[in-house]
Amino acid sequence: MGNLKNYNATLFSFVILNLLLVGLDSYLALSMEKLNAETLIKLLPVSSIVILSTIILNGFLSSNFKYMLVFMRMNNPLPASRLQETLRNDHRVSIDQVSEKFGPIPNEPKQQNIYWYQKLYKPNQDSEKVRDIHKKFLMTRDMTAICFMILIFSILNTLLLTGTWLHIFIILGEYLIIRLVATNYGKRFVATVVAESI
Repeated sequence: MGNLKNYNATLFSFVILNLLLVGLDSYLALSMEKLNAETLIKLLPVSSIVILSTIILNGFLSSNFKYMLVFMRMNNPLPASRLQETLRNDHRVSIDQVSEKFGPIPNEPKQQNIYWYQKLYKPNQDSEKVRDIHKKFLMTRDMTAICFMILIFSILNTLLLTGTWLHIFIILGEYLIIRLVATNYGKRFVATVVAESI
């Protein structure tokens, strides 16, 4: 069983892109005339801390808070907490098929997640399809969390230092897009596990 969280290179690239965006935005807000080869060379050591920054940013928020950011829910944010809703929107399997094979699906969100995890996910966690979509979901969930923290930093940078509001809107747009992608991958992850179980 390979490591599901083996997507660090993608996260590093994501953080580099956002650090460059934040740095360039602040730099341009100060003065275009200062942008030269010597200044760019001085900025190179910043990229050497990207690995450390990514590890810290990704580990700063709890998994539960990351799920809250993705699904915009304070209570029961895990994607399988809405198992019945997910199955109603999936054309591969039905609630009746799942209930017939594994017993009735609970109505309470927390119990739906437990049902899904114990009866459907655990027996199929090593399936290649499940592992692939699970990895994509975790990666985009973590990207959503990192983007949220960069957004907070950008707001503080603009209010207290030299950032611009345009930059905040760009990061906000990035956050909303990545959050939507993570939400879709989360739903697909739940549905794929169910499809693999039937």
